Parts: sequence; structure tokens; C-alpha cells
Amino acid sequence: MASPAGGDRRHVHYVLMAFPAPSEAFARLEIRALLDAGCDVSVSTFRARPSRWRALLAEFGLEELPVSNGGLAAWAAGLIAACLQPAAAVRLARRALEGVTASPRQSLIALLLVPRALGIAREILDRGVDQVHLFWGHYPALVGLALRETGQAVDVSMFLGAYDLVRRFPASRVLARQVPVTTHARVNVTGICEFTGLAPERVSVIHRGIRVPSRRSDTVPDEPPTVVVAERLVGAKRTTDAIAAFDRVRADVPGAVLHVFGDGPEAERLRASVAARGLVQAVTFHGHVSHRRLQEAFARAHVYLSMSQSEGERLPNAAKEAMAAYCPVVLARSPGIDELVASGQTGYIVAPGDVEDAARRVTGLLRDSRRREDFADRARRHIEAEFDIEDATRRRLAFWGLDGPAAAS
Repeated sequence: MASPAGGDRRHVHYVLMAFPAPSEAFARLEIRALLDAGCDVSVSTFRARPSRWRALLAEFGLEELPVSNGGLAAWAAGLIAACLQPAAAVRLARRALEGVTASPRQSLIALLLVPRALGIAREILDRGVDQVHLFWGHYPALVGLALRETGQAVDVSMFLGAYDLVRRFPASRVLARQVPVTTHARVNVTGICEFTGLAPERVSVIHRGIRVPSRRSDTVPDEPPTVVVAERLVGAKRTTDAIAAFDRVRADVPGAVLHVFGDGPEAERLRASVAARGLVQAVTFHGHVSHRRLQEAFARAHVYLSMSQSEGERLPNAAKEAMAAYCPVVLARSPGIDELVASGQTGYIVAPGDVEDAARRVTGLLRDSRRREDFADRARRHIEAEFDIEDATRRRLAFWGLDGPAAAS
């Protein structure tokens, strides 16, 4: 991809809650793509640096990325910044407390984050960036407001997604009326407009892309028939439903195996469920693995399965990765999922919690290699057309005005 603005390097600064983090796949893909497009990129976060931060950055190929993490020292530095600009700090604190009646806990956390928001604003000014992007719209919105309260003329954009629509942080609503807003699924637009009062044309839809392999892997699907689950092992993801569906699959495809990638608080309970069902020899828990290893697993699998009912589920990245690796998917219905999967053509969409239908769809794909290959080819073409990271990056740069006119939504 050509460098933005005719070869001039532009500096984009991302604000996140945490980075690097194993679960932050979207952010590292966007950042890597911007670097590849010729931008300079830096990051600030509210949360402290994770224990494995060096290994995670190396895994993402971002060892040289400047990252300023939160923590006690960063909070203290922000407190000094607040003392130096007390009027701006007071105005920002008032913004943080606007929703105290509806959500006292959220407002208290926001108030405690005000010093860090002011500290990040100072970091941004010291770096001399061209574009600030708030990767999430809830607490990171405080940074956008901090830049305005301190009178700094810096271009700011904000992402709003399902999580923001659930949280409905008042500062997000205020900032959305002042800066360009983007989201990653068309289904979000109506909710964003209802929350913020924006007209639909003020919300740009840019699908979050993945790096699509240039050619089909030489890897062939494993034998025996292989099903893959890849997600955080938390209750809302309903991995327990995926295991129940696989249990039914085994009744019709006795040699089938299930590989579960990911970690989380539900891991031990899920292992106990597998043992209780007598599936220990058929189900393998791999925990968190590298992106490369996960891609290899998708290439070897016959079907990707997810029964997630998470409120924030929108066009899951793991499903895109599986489809790009010629692996058809069976997914529980979530808002906007039709933008990713054409049920009966590139995979199947089942009702949330419908274990029987999920098992039937997985079994059908395992048994019918011709249909599975047809679905896989169509899935791959759809990902190439709609979710390629280079195309998404071109649209993102255009949205910021760093590479020609704003992209159409």
C-alpha cells in the first residue's frame, strides 16, 4: 500500500483501555496495517502494562511501537497535569460525573481516570501527532474531551460499537457531536444515532479487516473430522453450548474431535463439563496461542463453531480468520452477523442456544465434503471483498483526511 498523502509520513495516535493484550486482535491488526501503509503510530492506554507486554508486542510484530501505559506513576503524572490546568480539570471532572445518577460506579471510575486522560492529552501534544483515534468510545472519550478542555487543536476521531451502546457513557455522547464517528458494522448505526442524536450520514461504517492470506494454504484439513472453537472462555461466549453441540455431533460422527483455543475464567468449568460428558479424548484445550498457530488450526479444521451470546458480539474476528482460511462457520445469531455470513452459502447461522440445530449443521458439513468446499470458497471470496485489512486501512486514512476525500460509509 502506498504511503499516505503522497509519501509524507503521518503520525496517528491510538487511545485504548489496554494494549498490548491477547484479546485486542482488532487493534493490533489496525496498527500493523497503518505502519505498513507508511504511517507513524503511537499508543496510550489507561490500564497498566501487562506482565507479558514484551512477548505480546513481539508476537504482534510491534516491538518498536511506542506505547505509554497507565498505572500509578502515569496517574500521578496526570494529577500534576491537572494541577497545572485546574479549570480544565474541573470541567472534565464534571463531564465524568454527568451520568452519576444512572451509573454511580461508571461515573466514579471516570472521575478517577480524569488525571490519566489529562496525562494522555499531554503525551499527544508532546508527540505532535496528526490524528488521534479513540479506539473505544467509553472512557477513552475523556481524552478527546481533555484535548478540547485544554484548548488543543488536534484532529480526533472516535469509534463507537456495541459495548459503547450497552454502556452509554455520557461523555461519549458529548464527544460524538464534536468529532467524526466510525463503527464497524452497519447494524450499529441506528443505535449510535439514537444514543448520540447524530444523523446517520455522520456515522461512517468501516469494517474491521483481517490480513487475508494471498493464497490458499498447502495445509489440508485434518483427519479425523475437526471442529474448532476460538474465543475468550467467559460465560457470555457460551462455549458450554458449543461443547454440548459437539457432544451431539459425536453421536453421528464418532471420530470427530474438537479443539478449543482461548482462555478465561470458565476454563476449569468447561474442562469439567467435557470430563462429565466422557469427551476427554475428543476435546483438547489449547489456551491462548499465537496468531500464527491459530491460523494454522483454522486451515486444518473442517468447521469453525461459535455459540456466543455476548452483548458486544459484532462480526467476530475469529470467524473472519476461519473463513479466510477456507473453513466454513456455524455461528449463533448476533446483531449484524448477516454482514459476515450468508446462511446456507458461506456457513450457517443458528438461533442463540439452539444446540440441536448447531449440531445438525456441523454434522452436515463434516459429512458432505462437496458442500463444505463450496461454502469454504464462497466464504473466502466474501472476506477478500469485504474484510481485507488493506482496503479497510485505505478507507480509514480517507476517513481521517490523510489520503484523499473521506470514505463513503
